[in-house]
Amino acid sequence: MGRKKRVCRVGLVRPAFTLVELLVVITIIGMLLALLIPVVSSAREHGRRAQCISNQKQLGFALLRYEGSQKSFPGWQNLVPTTTVSSFGATVSWLTMLLPHLEQNDLWQKIKTNVPVKGTFLRLLICPSDVPDTIMGLGPSSYIANGLVLRDALPPLPWTQGVPLPPLTLAPLTVDYISSADGTANTLLLGENTRNPPPDAVAAKASPKAHNWYDVSTRIYQTFGLNVTGSGYSSALKTFAAAYYPQTGYTNPMTANINSAHRGGAVVGFCDGHVQFLRDDVGLNFVTGSNSVTVYELLVTPDGSKVSGEPPADESQW
Repeated sequence: MGRKKRVCRVGLVRPAFTLVELLVVITIIGMLLALLIPVVSSAREHGRRAQCISNQKQLGFALLRYEGSQKSFPGWQNLVPTTTVSSFGATVSWLTMLLPHLEQNDLWQKIKTNVPVKGTFLRLLICPSDVPDTIMGLGPSSYIANGLVLRDALPPLPWTQGVPLPPLTLAPLTVDYISSADGTANTLLLGENTRNPPPDAVAAKASPKAHNWYDVSTRIYQTFGLNVTGSGYSSALKTFAAAYYPQTGYTNPMTANINSAHRGGAVVGFCDGHVQFLRDDVGLNFVTGSNSVTVYELLVTPDGSKVSGEPPADESQW
C-alpha cells in the first residue's frame, strides 16, 4: 500500500481577534446599550403611566356610580353610621365611601362595624411610578379629588348630640349641575399627588402630602382646588404644581395639589369618566380670550363662568 499524501490547506486557519478589533466590538456593544437602555426605561414608564390611567378610570367610574346611586358625589369627608361609634357615626374620607363600588365590600362592612382597617393596602390606589418605600401599617394613596366638586358633605362644627345636624353650606355637586355649567368633559375630578414629587415640581413649590385612604386625620390632604373667596373663584395665577392658598368659604381645606412622578405632567380624570395626561404648564397657559385665567383654573372650576373664558381649542396646550 502506498503512503497517503498529506494535503496542506493554506489560509483556512483564522487568526484570533486583534486588540483593535476587540475594542471596536466593545465600543459598538456599548453604543447599542446606550441606545437601548433609554428605550427600555421609556417603555417601562409608558407601562406605569398606562396602569395609572387604568387606576384613575376605575376610581372615576366608582365616583360616577356613587353619584348615580346617591344623586351627588361624596364629600371630602363623610359620616358612616356604625354600630359602636356615637350616633353621628364615623367620619371617613371620599375614598372610603367608594369601597362598595370598588368590590371592597368586606372592608366596607368592617368600617361599619368599627373593625380597624388601618394598614390595609389597596394596589388600585397606588400609581406604579409612586410606590411607597414600605406598606407596613399604611394604607397609602396616590390619588386626590377635586374639592370644588366633592365640597362639604358635613356641616361645620360644633354638632350637638341628640340634635339633628344643621344643613350643609356647600353640598357636593351633581353630574347634572356640572353638565349644565362647564360640562363634565371639561371639569377635573381626579389627580395625582406623589409623596416624592420630581425636581421640577419641587422647584414649582409642589407640596407632597402623606395621605392614607382610611385615615380620618389625613383626609384633609386628599383634595385639590383653587383659591376661593366668598363671592366667587379667584383668578390669581397659580401654577399647576404650586401649593394653593388656604380656601375661604369652604370647610374643605383642599390642601393637596396635583403633581406626579411622571415626567412632564400628571394623569388626571374628568367628571365624564375620561382620563388623560395633563401637562405641567396648564397652570401657566392662558385660556382663549384671556390674559389672566389659566387652563388649570378653568378646568378645576365646575362653573367656568366665574372665571370666564374657554379652554384653548388646541388640546396639545393642555
